[in-house]
Amino acid sequence: MSAWGQKAKDVMKVLQTNLGRGRGAHDLAYVTAKQLGVDILIVNEPNKSIVKSNDWLKDRRCNIAVFFLNKKLEVYSTKTTGEYIHIRFRDYAMYCCYISPNISIEDFESRVDTLMNSLSAQGEEVIVLGDINSKSTLWGSPLSAQGEEVIVLGDINSKSTLWGSPTNDRRGVYWTEWMAALNLVALNTGDTPTFRRGDCRSYIDVTCSTQEMARKFRDWRVLKEDSLSDHAYIFFQTTDNCPTKKSSLRSGFFPCDWDAFILELEVRIAGMADTAKLSHQQCTKAIKAAYKNSVRRVAGSNTSPYCWNDTISTKRTECTSARRAPTRLARNNSVPDIVKTEAQNSYRVLKKQLCKLIRQEKRKQWLTLCKKLEEDIWGDGYRIAVRELKNLTPYDR
Repeated sequence: MSAWGQKAKDVMKVLQTNLGRGRGAHDLAYVTAKQLGVDILIVNEPNKSIVKSNDWLKDRRCNIAVFFLNKKLEVYSTKTTGEYIHIRFRDYAMYCCYISPNISIEDFESRVDTLMNSLSAQGEEVIVLGDINSKSTLWGSPLSAQGEEVIVLGDINSKSTLWGSPTNDRRGVYWTEWMAALNLVALNTGDTPTFRRGDCRSYIDVTCSTQEMARKFRDWRVLKEDSLSDHAYIFFQTTDNCPTKKSSLRSGFFPCDWDAFILELEVRIAGMADTAKLSHQQCTKAIKAAYKNSVRRVAGSNTSPYCWNDTISTKRTECTSARRAPTRLARNNSVPDIVKTEAQNSYRVLKKQLCKLIRQEKRKQWLTLCKKLEEDIWGDGYRIAVRELKNLTPYDR
């Protein structure tokens, strides 16, 4: 427990990706985040119609969106601009950014200057996530000491020979100069590409930090699950303690079956040898045990949202396998081009089928909920509405 009476999570889990504005990709990212028990979901190029909800923290251009799955995270402040989103926790900050590959080098340098000047002014441990569309061979080099603990991570669309990229560009060089100025090192591991489009395979996601903060990172990896986007999922954890709100008595309370409680308590008391000489400790123990066995508890939050089922899960597995097939065939020069083309077309068909299944399931669940609401106004629809009113986003508290 922290000095401020807050709980502290030992690990904070983050999932970050670029969705390419796709609605199906957006739904799938949320499912993946739920299944991984992620605390924060960060997306570049989100589906604009979905992130219009107040549950999403988004930048002015709607190129970056952040969703807090863990509503108990203690967020001290947020700031949104046209270049980045700034989220401040107790001991460090997180910057989420996106820079289009279509802007000029002058505009690129201006946006990076804005971001990095804001970052360097913090004098604290900082996390930066983004898509800066740069290439460099210098990611991962140790940087000069500056006395500030800084982390730079995320989908920044940069390429490096360290990750398999054959080229550098001016953007990557400029970004690297800022890395050196802020004493950053690269934390990327593994050899899985983070971007795939046709035959193109790129390693464009970078995670950087100062050496001190780097010790608090673990399990940075590119997930192999299909995302319905050209970009792969980036998953990582920080072991730095993350303050969270204390749960109130009501938030941890579940309805009790009092008839079952009385019966359970009577059985326990009758089972004791001499009821006339029971101590208050024995009575308290029996009451607690009876209540525990009669209360209706929910075993944690659901690992998948309402729009997920076994059929969709199976289709996603097929989609992930089909996505890998073109990659394997591309390495074999003896395979005819027509076979490679067929493999790519097969993957596209499966992607469309997966998106369709998700849409159908969402529609089905919505109609079911509406029907239940007509039958019982105090049923699931009412509970969902009340829950959403209570579960404010961390930065709204």
